[in-house]
Amino acid sequence: MHETGLSYGSVRKIIHDKLYMSKMSARWVWRLLTLLESQTLRDLSKQMFTLLEQDEEELFGRLVTMDEGWIYLYNSETKEMSKEWKHTTSPLPKKAKVQKSAGKDTLSAFWDCRGVIITDYLAKGQIITSTYYCTLLNELRDALKKKRRGMLTKGVRLLADDAPAHSSQTAFAEARRCGNETLPYSLYAPDLASSDFFFSRDEKSTAGSAI
Repeated sequence: MHETGLSYGSVRKIIHDKLYMSKMSARWVWRLLTLLESQTLRDLSKQMFTLLEQDEEELFGRLVTMDEGWIYLYNSETKEMSKEWKHTTSPLPKKAKVQKSAGKDTLSAFWDCRGVIITDYLAKGQIITSTYYCTLLNELRDALKKKRRGMLTKGVRLLADDAPAHSSQTAFAEARRCGNETLPYSLYAPDLASSDFFFSRDEKSTAGSAI
């Protein structure tokens, strides 16, 4: 304004009324993707839509997905669960905030459109490696023979995220040996297979208390 010699009101009027500009807040996104990453994500998404359009029943009939999530070792109580019957004149009940337990296990799960196929727990302090993941792939194969008869014959399409343990050459080789077709998953893609969404909070708490 000092350089132009115009008042604040005049500058603001020009910006809004003449240049049609306005201040906008930044929108939070999970990742700032490069052009190559964005293009890869679009291409892989188109591939999935193509499979869906070709035969939706066939796609979901062969699709198995998986993910991992943390289970804290305590039984959480929701606000709804803590409700008590009281008179209108009774004081409101109080409840101290419970801190999450320091101990936590990792829950790994495989499921399809009909439900959970297998689950496995990894104790606190242990990490998910390609060797561990390969063990789960073999357990999945055995479980499919019992719970999803005929699915192995049709061919399993496995959808997992791009975690190092899932995307290693060892994991891909083991998946092929088990008769699975690994569907592509783009780097930094939104979670298409997240147990944090599939498993409700109560189910995860119950699972944690049973360990």
